[in-house]
Amino acid sequence: VKTIQNAYAYTLLRRYIGKRNKWSDSTLSTIDWTSLGAACNRSHAAHHFVVKLSHDLLPTRPRTKQYDKDSPAHCIYCNDTEEN
Repeated sequence: VKTIQNAYAYTLLRRYIGKRNKWSDSTLSTIDWTSLGAACNRSHAAHHFVVKLSHDLLPTRPRTKQYDKDSPAHCIYCNDTEEN
């Protein structure tokens, strides 16, 4: 019974993720769902990181500058103001 429930939920979740991100079926088919699930299920911190990484939301300098006006606009290591 659990396997049937998981299969049903998986289909709904995959459809939701595709619609939410405006991804085509071909894009969705390139995702390694087993690895993604393993990474997300390791811990809350790992899940949080994987989601941010997947959606290009990691706290890079331009992003942190948006909510922390005192954050320097340049890289503290090389003094460059642009990210590559």
